[in-house]
Amino acid sequence: MRSSVHPTPSRLLNARLLVFCAAMLLPLLWALTTNHVWEDFYITFRSSKNLVAGHGLVFNRGERLHTFTSPLGVLLPAAASYLSGASSDTAAIWIFRVWSAVAFAGAIFLIFRIAGHFAYAAWTALALVAL
Repeated sequence: MRSSVHPTPSRLLNARLLVFCAAMLLPLLWALTTNHVWEDFYITFRSSKNLVAGHGLVFNRGERLHTFTSPLGVLLPAAASYLSGASSDTAAIWIFRVWSAVAFAGAIFLIFRIAGHFAYAAWTALALVAL
């Protein structure tokens, strides 16, 4: 059912900004609180670091072994390692976490926009975002 009440543009912008920021902060706070990194990430990240170091996209120097699942999953950590100067795994992981949080928040933002486009009730839009 469509709502007959239309929010003002400034209220809509504030709501969208709030949804984006909350969606971005949630995974960053989780990462800050737990400092958890899956061991699978380190398998791929080793190939990423070798790429940045100039040894190629390999797990061990000189051995051609495919150790990653997706090109994006290995190239983004490689870019994060490059941006961190390839000197700090922790810095590279945090760069990657921020990028991931922005992507997550962008997806939530798009879901919120779609709900607004179809004029879903506020509780329905929030339920979609929560899912």
